[in-house]
Amino acid sequence: MKDINFFESYLVKKKVTINKEFLFTLAGVTLFASILLYIAFNQVKIIKLSKDIDASKNIVEDEVILEKIEEINKKENELIGLTKSIEQLRAYIQSMEEDNTINYSLLEMIASSIPSDVFLTSLSFYPEEINLIGKAKDGQLIAELIENLERFKPFKAVFLSSINKEGQFYSFTLDISLKEVINGGEDILNEEPEN
Repeated sequence: MKDINFFESYLVKKKVTINKEFLFTLAGVTLFASILLYIAFNQVKIIKLSKDIDASKNIVEDEVILEKIEEINKKENELIGLTKSIEQLRAYIQSMEEDNTINYSLLEMIASSIPSDVFLTSLSFYPEEINLIGKAKDGQLIAELIENLERFKPFKAVFLSSINKEGQFYSFTLDISLKEVINGGEDILNEEPEN
């Protein structure tokens, strides 16, 4: 008699057979599905990017926006031009201040010398001369103006170069020679008329 071993079924090793053809097919299908998913994912990204590009293109090609951009560019160019002009003016003002041969003090002297009923129509400044053109009610007022101007130290000579009667007024031209070129006006700021 044969002994019955109840545990025999547990002791026997079963051979597992692997179907290689099935594994290759499964791997191929998995690879094919992965490629299809990758292609589909990229296609969705391409469609989304195409929509974004079209939206951006519509914004960029919008006439209102293009007009605004053109207007901004024009204003930017104007701003650059104005900035350059301001810089040139500042440089010009600085050079004028450095070359200041005729200053505010001379204007004050001339203004304080003008009698009533004498009107200046033109005032020209040169490095060594001042030219006045004006009108007066009578010739005596012109003589008074010359006398008043001759009292200031910076004025070397006051010369009446022309006088004409035009209707009720006398038109005149005065040339005022300066004693020396005045540097910044510091030497005449507190000048008083000579007695």
